[in-house]
Amino acid sequence: MKKMLIIEDDQIVGNIYRHKFQVEGYQVEVAADGEAGVTAVNRFHPDVVILDLMLPKLNGVEVLKRLRSKPETKSLPVIVLSNAYLSSLVQEAWKAGANHCMIKANCTPKQLVDVVNKTLGSLPGNISPAPTQAATASKASSARTPGAAEAAQPRTVVTEDDTAFQTELSGTAPMQSRRRLYFRAAAVY
Repeated sequence: MKKMLIIEDDQIVGNIYRHKFQVEGYQVEVAADGEAGVTAVNRFHPDVVILDLMLPKLNGVEVLKRLRSKPETKSLPVIVLSNAYLSSLVQEAWKAGANHCMIKANCTPKQLVDVVNKTLGSLPGNISPAPTQAATASKASSARTPGAAEAAQPRTVVTEDDTAFQTELSGTAPMQSRRRLYFRAAAVY
C-alpha cells in the first residue's frame, strides 16, 4: 500500500483529500502545519507528499527546502496544491523542487488522484501507483459471479461535482456550507 502525507492547515480540505485517497487504496496521514509536516515525513516515510504553501509555523516553500536538503527526502515526490497560485510562493516552490503545482480551487479530488498516480508511475524504478477503486471493483466482479441476493441490490453510480469542490476549495462557501459539503463528499468519495 502506498503512503501519502497531506500537509494542509484546513481540516475540512485535508479530510476530503484523505478520504479520497484512502478509497483509492493509499495509507494517508494529514499534518496541520509545516513543522508537523516535516516531522511526519521523517516518522511516516511517505511515498508522496501533497503540500499546501500557506501554512502556519513553517510555510510550504520552507518545508520543501528542508525536504530537498536531506538525502533521504531529496527525491520524494511533492505535489503543491494551493490557492496561492498567483503569488511568488508558487515560483519559489518550483525553484525549491516541487514536482507539480496545482490550483486548489480548480482541482477536483479525481484530478489530484490522476496527477499523484502519474507522478508515482513516472519515478525511476517505475513504482506502480495504488490501484484505483474502479480497477479493484473490476477485479472483484470478474473473480466471482454475484448471487441472486447481490444481483437484487441497487447499484449506485457516483459522479464528481466539480462546482461544489471548486466553491469549497476557493473558500467562498460559508463554514456551515463547507461542513455540509465535507460530509456529502465523505459519503460520496
